[in-house]
Amino acid sequence: CLDLAVKPLLTIAVQDSQGNPIEGVTIIYAIGSPNAGWPTFGTSDADGMVVSNDLALGTKYYFYAQYNASTSTQQSLTLAGGETITFQTVLVKARVETCPGVPLNGATVTYGSVNGGFLTFGTTGSDGLASKELFPGYERTFYAGINATSSPLQTATVVAQSGPLVTFKTTK
Repeated sequence: CLDLAVKPLLTIAVQDSQGNPIEGVTIIYAIGSPNAGWPTFGTSDADGMVVSNDLALGTKYYFYAQYNASTSTQQSLTLAGGETITFQTVLVKARVETCPGVPLNGATVTYGSVNGGFLTFGTTGSDGLASKELFPGYERTFYAGINATSSPLQTATVVAQSGPLVTFKTTK
């Protein structure tokens, strides 16, 4: 009896901070050199996977993942066959509060993408927090707005954290 199942040469898995699969993540790659151009490798499916058998064994490949206008740090490998590369986001939190530290509900937090421009990060809840899954490793610029006013910009490197990455306080 022959086993006709073909094992993928490469599997790319994309997970959120809790280890759940993320669908719709674009994977880009370069062959042989990180300066070789970055075509699309594929988009993650409902299981957070992109698989391929169309790669050359013994070749060096470089990969990035793009999601929520964030880009992962680069991962590379020389393909031996059967490898899995995993990209994982971190839950980034921003807090908006009054001068004495009371959480503000309904503030809009905005962040800068690596490709330029600002995007909605989220709206704070009763705890004053807004959150979004982003890839770690790059600086982001954030600002918050409420009642037709906005905060000064804050820049921080996206990392896994237990508390808010940035906190905005109102002034008197």
